[in-house]
Amino acid sequence: MLGFSPSKMVFSTSFPSFNILSAFSFDLATLTSKSMFYKSTHFFLLRCMVKLSEAQTLLKASGIGVPGKVANTLEDALAMKRPLVLKADTDEHKTDKGLVFVSLTDDAEIREAFTKISNHAPVFAQPMIKGEEIIVGIVNDPTFGKTIMFGAGGIFTELYKDTSFRSLPITPRDAEAMVGETQIGKIFSGFRGRTYPKKAMVDLLVAVGRLAIRGEFSELDLNPVIVNEKGVWVVDVRMI
Repeated sequence: MLGFSPSKMVFSTSFPSFNILSAFSFDLATLTSKSMFYKSTHFFLLRCMVKLSEAQTLLKASGIGVPGKVANTLEDALAMKRPLVLKADTDEHKTDKGLVFVSLTDDAEIREAFTKISNHAPVFAQPMIKGEEIIVGIVNDPTFGKTIMFGAGGIFTELYKDTSFRSLPITPRDAEAMVGETQIGKIFSGFRGRTYPKKAMVDLLVAVGRLAIRGEFSELDLNPVIVNEKGVWVVDVRMI
């Protein structure tokens, strides 16, 4: 723990796990494939995870865009701008299950990926956006309440452990401080001559914090958020 203020809590980055959906330790008992019951000495919480397309709808209503759409047919996917990303529209870890295909450019690749995914789940199609990977998350801690995380994202989030936490609510100044406390945050300060949009990142953190306070969800994992010189894009979501 780094320190306190009357309304803010600042966490160190020494947590053993940095998937925000498991950043705090609870005993887990699985009830069904869609619902989990988390126990602690403080609370009991029924958790229901939602699909990417469902999370997209909720985030869009709050001004947080997630590019892409459900491709109901192979023809829908073939008609989209390329290069293309196809992934399962599911609440599971898509990458771990081999249900994410990136940089698809020709019809044969798209057809093969669509067939493999559609055997397991609906297909969500997105334009391929290249850039640095960020994670933004929300966890509902029984002691400190709703807490937001910013850090290095992608599949190596837990390896890098480059993250910063704040209790909600946060101000733009808080969000900017979170970015500055991480190594990945250096990309917003002219690293190697590149200019990444810090304001867009700060705006996203504040918007996610406001959405969490409204009680739209219990926990949220935006990973990855792609950042490049043109903007900030949320490209995958896990929501409870």
